[in-house]
Amino acid sequence: MATKKKQTFSLKTLETTLEGYFGKQAPQLPKSIKKAIVDFGPWLLILAILASLPSLIALLGFSYSAPFYYRAWNRSSYGLTSMIIPLIASGFSLAALPGLFKKSLKAWRLLFYSSLICLVGEIVGLNIVNFVITAAISWYVLFQIKSYYK
Repeated sequence: MATKKKQTFSLKTLETTLEGYFGKQAPQLPKSIKKAIVDFGPWLLILAILASLPSLIALLGFSYSAPFYYRAWNRSSYGLTSMIIPLIASGFSLAALPGLFKKSLKAWRLLFYSSLICLVGEIVGLNIVNFVITAAISWYVLFQIKSYYK
């Protein structure tokens, strides 16, 4: 008698499944574009983090509009969540930065986790269209360049 193997969810199985769809079955980017993304991606991430600093500082409450944010948090549980999720995702991206220059698979995984955290924010905010678009674009690019990281 054959026994059924119980299917469990893990980040590794999610990564393997998504790699099958976005890394192997999806149309492949040209190698020159993949290489450019891998080479210039860390620098673009630095620019994105620097560009997001003012909004991250405002999220922390160091802004002239902080009292208005506080009032919104009392009315909605999403207010506080919308503040925490971008901070966590930015933290993962920042942690990945040194490894991205070294082309470390661990750094690539941190970016993958950051994308998952951003997608949780989209679900919490009930932005289903943004969720689908963000997931498709970010996972397509991430899994297209994964082979460059060891």
